[in-house]
Amino acid sequence: MQVWNLLEKRQEAVLEGHTSGVNSVSITSDNLCYSTCYCDKTVRVWNLLEKRQEAVLEGHTREVNSVAITSDNRFVVSGSDDKTVRVWNLLEKRQEAVLEGHMDGVNSVAITSDNRFVVSGSGSYGSSDNTVRVWNLLEKRQEAVLEGHTSEVNSVAITSDNRFVVSGSEDNTVRVWNLLEKRQEAVLEGHTSSVWSVAITSDNRFVVSGSDDNTVRVWNLLDQKIKSMNITTNHIFVEAFPSKFGNKVYLTTGFGISILKPDEKEIYHEFFFDPNFKEFSENNYCFEEGILKIT
Repeated sequence: MQVWNLLEKRQEAVLEGHTSGVNSVSITSDNLCYSTCYCDKTVRVWNLLEKRQEAVLEGHTREVNSVAITSDNRFVVSGSDDKTVRVWNLLEKRQEAVLEGHMDGVNSVAITSDNRFVVSGSGSYGSSDNTVRVWNLLEKRQEAVLEGHTSEVNSVAITSDNRFVVSGSEDNTVRVWNLLEKRQEAVLEGHTSSVWSVAITSDNRFVVSGSDDNTVRVWNLLDQKIKSMNITTNHIFVEAFPSKFGNKVYLTTGFGISILKPDEKEIYHEFFFDPNFKEFSENNYCFEEGILKIT
């Protein structure tokens, strides 16, 4: 796992310990980073200040796909292909609970900002699950099963006011769920292939989704319509995650890290992994038109 200094545009550290690819990372407010691995079935805790491994949390029996951390930094939640959601006590470095109910692998987990609920998405090819499930984190039990997707759920996100859950699926749709009433609110259609990632801006106005159709789409969550912006690339998969500061979204690609500002309909390239691509983008006047389409 690599740590990058965005201010100085340089690599800060390489954290080693996993024995296979890293699927997901989540960072606490006290600068500890928690990562999962595809094959070694562990959740690992890294001290970012000291650039060292803090703990190895073992218990999953298959690959770990996603992790999330409570806002008070007390618990880590992980989802795995072993069909479980597990809760880990971060202070004591031990397993707190195993949440069972999914009938297939858990692809994504998220936690409400008040730390009351965990939301998980499940499924795989030919799965009979394909559900979004809500778990009561305080009581360690299943709260609701949200059904509607016709194929596996790859990603889930929660609005900061804890009113809505957004999910992206192999069925090419982004769906909005009313968390309070435990029902489907809207189906956002437009992607022509699997939706792999969803994110919500800090002001809860926009949903950003990344898909196998080589686009990132921006949706207006208030009126549940597609906003007139698609970010396209024919060569690399784009993933998006929201900034905690201001209404902007970070886009990570094989080329580097960029910042999308939905209100301005502008994309800014902040960090390039490859200096050759930086030179190309600066010298090619049509570069922006190729990656950002206003329709």
